[in-house]
Amino acid sequence: MATSFSELRLLTKAGATVTVTDTRGREVKGRIAVLSPEQLVVTDSAGRHEWTEADVVGIRQRRPDSLLNGALIGMGVGAGIVLADAVANDVSGPDTDWYVLGAVIYGGIGAAIGLGFDALIKDEQDVFRREASRAQVRLQPMLAPRGGGLRVAVVF
Repeated sequence: MATSFSELRLLTKAGATVTVTDTRGREVKGRIAVLSPEQLVVTDSAGRHEWTEADVVGIRQRRPDSLLNGALIGMGVGAGIVLADAVANDVSGPDTDWYVLGAVIYGGIGAAIGLGFDALIKDEQDVFRREASRAQVRLQPMLAPRGGGLRVAVVF
């Protein structure tokens, strides 16, 4: 995930559809028209929206899910069904080879099904999140015999 517009340019490009959340809490979903280290311009049906990096809290983009986890889960389920049957029937001897072949075949079918399901999943993922400010405000009471006061310090 990017923490600057310069880094964001490596993850996405002009024409991509994104959802921008600005510092006022407003969300705008549209296509990137301009992405430079200094400026982001997004267009939607309402028009053109421009932000500097300091004005943006986060940007999300719809991206596909990893295909690997679906394939592995599907393979495990397919092969697991065959292996569970082998254990339940106390398979041994020459029948073992057939069960191993069945586990490979059904594992492959399960992997293909899992891969297909994962290919259909697309989620909005954070591609930009501004780093939290490290600014601090320090207050120190000042007491004296004739009065008092408050010392305020802002530290960045």
